[in-house]
Amino acid sequence: MTRRLVHRICPPGQWEAAVKAGVYLGSAADARDGFINLSTGAQVAGTLEKHFARQKDLVVGAFDEADVGERLRCEPSQGGELLLHLYGQADVSLAREVELIDPPLLVASDRVAHLRSTAGKLTCDIEGSADRVDAREGSLSDSMTCAANSRRT
Repeated sequence: MTRRLVHRICPPGQWEAAVKAGVYLGSAADARDGFINLSTGAQVAGTLEKHFARQKDLVVGAFDEADVGERLRCEPSQGGELLLHLYGQADVSLAREVELIDPPLLVASDRVAHLRSTAGKLTCDIEGSADRVDAREGSLSDSMTCAANSRRT
């Protein structure tokens, strides 16, 4: 059985507060939206570029999709992209990996970046090109890709 990870990116202070509380409740934007935004491995670089540009020292918490359960839904955005939404809180004790990263990963907006860990080194493969960027030392894993037949309620 393949372990499929979903990722939450946030400032260290948010993660530290979640560890103290035992649960991650999301950001103010998540509270407004009514769910916690998560990313697939293929979406992490785009999420960093779009929502965390110019921010340093971010935490990426990786959760096994099976541990999150039925509260995780793959839903279309206004632009049609399928995004991961977690309805409810995230139990931080279920995080399989927690990494402090120092973005940004610069990715052209018309390409999809895939983060991959090989021999303990995180690399970013950019779809549609021969480019490969060594992002930093680390161990984020490949993750699921949202499919059109994903669970919806």
